[in-house]
Amino acid sequence: MTLLGKVIVSGLVLIIIIIVVPLFIKQSPAGKIKDPRTLGDLDSQFIDLNGITLHYKKVGNDEPTLILLHGFGSNLFTWNKVLYPLSSNATVIVYDWIGFGLTTRPIPSTWDGENPYSTVGQVGKLIALMDALGIEKAILVGNSAGALIASETYFRHPERVSGLILVDPALKGQTFSPVIRWLMNTPQMDRLGLLLSRQILTRGDDFIRTAWHDPSSINEDIMNANHKPLQMYGWDMGLWEFTKADKVNVLAKAGQYKLPVIIITGSDDRIIPTKNSIELYRWIPGAELAVIEGAGHVPQEEKPEEFINAVTSFVNKITR
Repeated sequence: MTLLGKVIVSGLVLIIIIIVVPLFIKQSPAGKIKDPRTLGDLDSQFIDLNGITLHYKKVGNDEPTLILLHGFGSNLFTWNKVLYPLSSNATVIVYDWIGFGLTTRPIPSTWDGENPYSTVGQVGKLIALMDALGIEKAILVGNSAGALIASETYFRHPERVSGLILVDPALKGQTFSPVIRWLMNTPQMDRLGLLLSRQILTRGDDFIRTAWHDPSSINEDIMNANHKPLQMYGWDMGLWEFTKADKVNVLAKAGQYKLPVIIITGSDDRIIPTKNSIELYRWIPGAELAVIEGAGHVPQEEKPEEFINAVTSFVNKITR
């Protein structure tokens, strides 16, 4: 056989391996707990929104209403240190968005219409939650990718949002080309996607440490709270479906905010560099900026008192 022939045969064998081998990878989703109520806290609440059981907490009874959205790979525990203090003069709601925490993970065959893992789908669920709880208007507080959901909720439903608090915001988003989208939705990639998602089992703790200015302050309770959702049935599938879903590029609309906005950032954010948040502040007309010293990507966890002061000061200004 000629050299060219050997190259062609080798190439065909490689293609067959790529196409066939993934089909033999076990595809059963990880996690055993299907009823999230068995993992909830004493103050946890659950609500069914079109077949998705959403985990949330609601404290306080005063106006205004603040809705807090966690970031990628996180869950509502990230607000644990600020939830009750912020509720002293407000109603505060935190929840696990689709694909994270103790909210159930919908599989592709169970939804009609918009992909619930996409930015647009996440916005739809936030509005559905507000409707179900009788909330006409709220101040949205979004950390990291939660800031993207909060912002896009404003752009799609400006009448429902009275202010934005963007905490170490990640607003760039992503949209895949038709070819990449097709590849990511093949049975082969869906199987490989589960394996890729499960890398969080070995690398997730490192990501958490990177999010803190002082990782030595991370205690066992914090780690356990981040590990708990990994007991949920289909957590790896949900993470993969979220990865595949379109995320709106809100950064491209940064100059179009027409409501009160504050950017809060840790002084040592190594995930979304602090300089990026400062630059974003300069792009948004009339925005405010609060840099919290000695904090990383999650100042609400690392410096809760300073975070509460920044939020409370902003809320008082816009609700007088």
